[in-house]
Amino acid sequence: MKSIITLGVAWAILVSGVQGFAMTSMDWSMMMHSDSMMKMEWSMSMETSMTKMDYSKKSVMAVAVHYGYNWKRDRVALAKLAGVTGYRGTVSQNLRIKAFLLELKSDAVMVGGQMMVRSQDIVDNAVRASNVTTVVAAVKAAGLVDTLKSAGPFTVFAPNNAAFAALPAGTVDTLLKPENKNTLVDILTYHVVSGKYKASDLTDGLVLRTVEGKTLKFTRLNGKLMINGSAMVETADVISSNGVTHVIDTVLMPK
Repeated sequence: MKSIITLGVAWAILVSGVQGFAMTSMDWSMMMHSDSMMKMEWSMSMETSMTKMDYSKKSVMAVAVHYGYNWKRDRVALAKLAGVTGYRGTVSQNLRIKAFLLELKSDAVMVGGQMMVRSQDIVDNAVRASNVTTVVAAVKAAGLVDTLKSAGPFTVFAPNNAAFAALPAGTVDTLLKPENKNTLVDILTYHVVSGKYKASDLTDGLVLRTVEGKTLKFTRLNGKLMINGSAMVETADVISSNGVTHVIDTVLMPK
């Protein structure tokens, strides 16, 4: 009888020990998992901090290139944007330009190899983009530069160079002639709407009246934003100081 009791006590101690060991192992595993998560979060935080630190240590030229600028060509314009007057390339002036570039808004968009920034107006942003040079030339020929540099706000649907190249041969050259200025103005202002409309505002079925007077209809097709059923928005929400531009793949013709 005594041996049975002794065996029972031993078994109870053994079971208790196994359970305790299991609990201890579980607690240890959870602690190790928590420690791993903390190390991962710390590592990610350090990585982010290092990235920011690395950018702050780069030269102004390297930072400018990162944002799509050509330092040799654009430094004077960047100095003006950064509020630097009488740019002479001094260390303090370049530091101010770098600080400006590092503070660019996160909604800056790359168009034609250049970073479009909200501190510039619609025209000043567009003239730096290599893929919309034709529409920029057309805006100049139509005498609309001052209008699109005014307070606005405007929403511009800017056809890219490929869109103009797709027109019948000779169309662009003909439109750029002084005697066809009125026709050119009508076409260009048909691509402009008063007000500031981001892509999220251009809902399926929405109809907006253009500066030219006729309307544009917006639809959604397989996740793409379409205009009049023919033009597709390739780059949306290019934010400028006086509005927003959407780069499109087709020239819209008023009917």
